[in-house]
Amino acid sequence: MSAAAAPEAQSLTRQVASGMLWVAGSAVVGRVASFGSQLVLGWLLSPEDFALYAIAVSVTALLWGIKNGGLREVLTQRGSEYDALAPAAWRIALGCNLFLALALAALSPLLARIYAAPGLPPLIWIIALFLVANTPATILLAKMSIDMRFASLGKISSLSMSLRHLCAIGFALLGCGAASFLLPLFVVAAFDGGAYFWALRSWPRNGLPVREVLRRTLPAARWVMFGTLAATLLEQGDYLTLGLLQDKRTLGLYFFGFQLSVALESLFVTGLRSVMLPAFTRLADQPQRQATAFVRACGLLSFLSAPACLGMAVVAGPLIHLLWGGKWDAATPVFQLMLVSQFARLLAPLSLALAESRGNWRLRSLLMAADGLGLVASAALGAACGGLFAVALWVSGYRILSGLAQCLYISRHAGAPVGRTLGVALPPALAALACAAGGLAAGRAFLPVSGLSVSGLLAQAGLALAVFAALYALAGLTLLRPRLREALDLGRTLLNRPKADAATATGAGG
Repeated sequence: MSAAAAPEAQSLTRQVASGMLWVAGSAVVGRVASFGSQLVLGWLLSPEDFALYAIAVSVTALLWGIKNGGLREVLTQRGSEYDALAPAAWRIALGCNLFLALALAALSPLLARIYAAPGLPPLIWIIALFLVANTPATILLAKMSIDMRFASLGKISSLSMSLRHLCAIGFALLGCGAASFLLPLFVVAAFDGGAYFWALRSWPRNGLPVREVLRRTLPAARWVMFGTLAATLLEQGDYLTLGLLQDKRTLGLYFFGFQLSVALESLFVTGLRSVMLPAFTRLADQPQRQATAFVRACGLLSFLSAPACLGMAVVAGPLIHLLWGGKWDAATPVFQLMLVSQFARLLAPLSLALAESRGNWRLRSLLMAADGLGLVASAALGAACGGLFAVALWVSGYRILSGLAQCLYISRHAGAPVGRTLGVALPPALAALACAAGGLAAGRAFLPVSGLSVSGLLAQAGLALAVFAALYALAGLTLLRPRLREALDLGRTLLNRPKADAATATGAGG
């Protein structure tokens, strides 16, 4: 690297790291609010309510491929053209969302019959209206990401998610049932749109005509829309499948356990989506540096995420039992198995961000589509083999294989050594898994499960977590020392960042 490029690289590293912290911080606030909401809703609502919400989100997402016309992602990737494209892009996105809302409303009676869910149509209508109401926020969000205003994004996101979950509890207390999950979306749409506009103090005006914007963006946008449909299969395909093949209670238990695991996943995925795409984009004209940054990010992500997820899996059983008085104990294996697969699942959005930064929307979309179809197939195989545990086991195993496969394929496509990528991503996960097994064994050896009181369950969970943490710390000092050194270097970079970079991270930069 040249001497001139070194300061630029350090500045970008600080911006990325600081952005990840801001976005991850907002995700922490949001997931704490989400967990608090799920804690209360778990007492107020039934598994059938959770199942109805899961079906509503899943079936409406089938048509989400045309949401916003795929233009938010294209605008972010083509940041320098935002002023020219955004005014017409806003009108195109609104038209697409209006069409989608009308289609969902028309299909709602048919979907209710297919899933034997008479209460489904009102939930679909709520989602349809929200898509239209949220259109301004999605266009402004692209501008916020382009400018790397991660501090402002983090603050707005924290308030937005907290507001949503507080409103959900309020609607549940009013007896709104499954609609309690969705009615707060209107509050969120108004808040997000107003907050983004206040932060930017501008709205896209003038620009190119609609026809010209369509000519420039349609080749990429059509693959983005296809990718959105593929993402739907990834996020909702298992719910869609179980809604048809299992009873509503099984779906509700699966959904509850899966959503608990999403709390940790969101801490990382939110940051990856918001930060790594613009960061990789800035290195698009330096493919070797970009590939090196990708490999390093894979190692750091695995080193940090694996212990977080496996540590939570270690204490999951006692905590779920204590928090909900045994009501959701059957969902514990789902939660634990999803956490086991989390490290590999998190590599997928990082890999896709690299493909997006190069404008390779076709590759991104095809990978997501294949992944979504695989998830649907794994859920169907699990349902055919047995009940709740079989489904969770099949889906978890598939998530591990698909996450690693995507990472390695993108690594090869980008010119990064596949062996190097696997060598930095896999050891932290294997070490965390071994440490988790040791922690669980220690907890059950010294404090057997049968006959434990509340204090006994807490003591068992605490002992298992302490042993796990001690073992992983030992692994970090020995087997995983290179990854530990990189994590410490990243921390020092953040602590020593210059004021100019700090100002950029807090939203002053453009």
